[in-house]
Amino acid sequence: MDTTAGDRGLRMNPDRIVRIYVSVLTSALPAGGTAEAAVGYLRRVLRERGHGTIPDLPPDIENVSGRIRPPKEFPRELVERRTVLALHLPLAVAERTISILSQQPGIRAGLDLPIATNAWWCPGQGPPHFGDRVGAERLIRAETLRACACEEPVNLVIIDQGLPADIPYDGPRRGWTVTDAGGQVREPFQGTGGHAAMVARNARAFTDKDNVILWDCPLLPERIDSLPVYLSYAEVVFGQIVASIRQYRKDHPGEGSFVLVNAWGVWDTSQDALPGSPANYARNPAHPLSRLVARLDRRQVDQVYAAGNCGQFCPPTRCGPRDRGPGRSILGVNSHPRVLTVGAVRADGLWVGYSAEGPGTLSDRKPDLCAPSLFRDRLGPGLGGDNSGTSAACGVAAGVIAAARACRPWNRLSPARLRRRLRQGARFQGEDPAARSRFGAGILDAEAVAGLCPPLPEDEPALPAA
Repeated sequence: MDTTAGDRGLRMNPDRIVRIYVSVLTSALPAGGTAEAAVGYLRRVLRERGHGTIPDLPPDIENVSGRIRPPKEFPRELVERRTVLALHLPLAVAERTISILSQQPGIRAGLDLPIATNAWWCPGQGPPHFGDRVGAERLIRAETLRACACEEPVNLVIIDQGLPADIPYDGPRRGWTVTDAGGQVREPFQGTGGHAAMVARNARAFTDKDNVILWDCPLLPERIDSLPVYLSYAEVVFGQIVASIRQYRKDHPGEGSFVLVNAWGVWDTSQDALPGSPANYARNPAHPLSRLVARLDRRQVDQVYAAGNCGQFCPPTRCGPRDRGPGRSILGVNSHPRVLTVGAVRADGLWVGYSAEGPGTLSDRKPDLCAPSLFRDRLGPGLGGDNSGTSAACGVAAGVIAAARACRPWNRLSPARLRRRLRQGARFQGEDPAARSRFGAGILDAEAVAGLCPPLPEDEPALPAA
């Protein structure tokens, strides 16, 4: 169960999204007891009895009347006809809503609590997805981003297996040609898998397409067979990215904000050099790839990394036996102190049991925060697959950062200050070691960057690119 520490012991987090059921006696409704009539009736009751203390009901109300059936042995004439609705609300709002509605004759309302009180969810525990994009965006209060009308250009860089040519994006496209150590050449926007498109779909969710320049870096092979070989050409590609950004800013001085989205990581360190060796990747802040990440940060480039999927409760089989659980699963540059490391929760805020757990190998305070994953989405050609893993969460967090950059460009707010703003604004999930290792600072809250929407103060100094 999602809990927070308080003066009166443990209680459920009041910001957690929960489901409530409301049933209305059909005879009390006009228009034959339709779901629309029931929603209108509930809104009127809340206005009259709540005296303006309850927000309006959410738009995604589900009619579940057809799923509620009495036992067959019940005489039909004794069964009350009721319209049953399911709503998703923050716990604090849900409790007040239930209290007010339950006072009205003919209405019954209650909280849907799971029978199991686990503080995590794993595949196989019910449906593979929970909620939809509306619910996921409600969890992070993304409506604040929708209200922004900022138009600073943002370069969104997807470092993955390659974006597909048919991705539904008609804005400017740029990218890098990657040649791996085996001689295989991967061109930008020629990807065939759905992972990169899924990440890009989430990263583009909160910015206007006219403000985004989409970059594709098809760095990742289908699988990493040799870690040293992969790292060798990854260093080359990251060096090219550093040089390209520097040149691009010279050629396009008004389009300099870059957000690098890295929904990948090393899951098995059995081929890594031993700790203490200069060639060690996972625990060596002086590794060439780690140094390039630090260099990108000095050049005021935002970098977002997935925490990884090797959490202790349900890690995939490809996670190394020594690379699972707290302190052993956020590895290498994914745990770098100069990047935003993102874990995964469901759209109701429940932590996902395979989300990698801190502390990281390069920084103790990892992950930085968690963002929603495992929510249903509208799919189509070029849009990628289902939202899953910390990859989807990484894309969501990158989308919030991209929206922030559309308001406050790279030379007006450093990546370090933006990361700090997001950590401080995250919805706290508890100070106990387990909560810290799973959630970091808490669940992403887009309102943390809402204050960036107004115009820039004239006296705010520009930042140099180191």
